[in-house]
Amino acid sequence: MLVIGVLVTTSAAVVARKDGSPGEITCGSDVMRPGDVCEETRRGVVTDTYTYEEAVQEKKAGAENYANGGRWIQLGIGIGLILIATLGIVLTKRRRARQPLTSAALHLQQQAAWQQQQVAQPVHTQQAPYPQQYQQPYPPQQRYQQQYPDFGPRG
Repeated sequence: MLVIGVLVTTSAAVVARKDGSPGEITCGSDVMRPGDVCEETRRGVVTDTYTYEEAVQEKKAGAENYANGGRWIQLGIGIGLILIATLGIVLTKRRRARQPLTSAALHLQQQAAWQQQQVAQPVHTQQAPYPQQYQQPYPPQQRYQQQYPDFGPRG
């Protein structure tokens, strides 16, 4: 509704011609020129006949009527739609703020509070209940000298 109100208001402000010209005068889909006569027919019977000059006068009168009253009515309708939509949005937000939390929202809120509490508390590390043993450097030192077998001739 808000978008429709904005569109109606914008079109009312932009549509009216500033130069006062009637724009393009057409007869059906054909563009008319001064001196032309338009005949409108239905089922082969002529229902209306008008000249280019009469069409220009009629279009100018319609544009003048729109500029004098119709434009203001359209602006009022557009602004009214904007106000109604805005009021609806505000009331919906207020109503939702007053409603009690759902179980899912309450769970998320409690979970966030618990996580904040865990972050706020310092982490204590426990020491091993047994004394640390001496660690030898790697590789371990050998206490004896390795002897290699003698497979060669004795002699």
